Amino acid sequence: METVIFNTGKMDFVAGGRMREELRTERQEQQTHASEATAATLANETGADFMLFGTVRSMVERAGNQTVRTYFVNAEITSVETNQRIWMATNSEIKKVIVQPRNRL
Repeated sequence: METVIFNTGKMDFVAGGRMREELRTERQEQQTHASEATAATLANETGADFMLFGTVRSMVERAGNQTVRTYFVNAEITSVETNQRIWMATNSEIKKVIVQPRNRL
């Protein structure tokens, strides 16, 4: 979902979670181990206005040699400053049908 939004060119994303921590560690390491001319500047991150949260779960149904996997996607965008939910959506129309060939004797 993030990729689709990003590719519209209407929103930018900043790193979060584990990636953000790795980037901060790298910047801190550069303060000691990189030249002053090339070290990344500390405290120069772009602040986020919103956070995108979401979950994906799946349900599997089997009948004979056919399996249907339905994906349920829940997503919301929340304001970092106010904690106000700006947008919420659910999609359950993503289905994958798998048909296994019958065994031949």
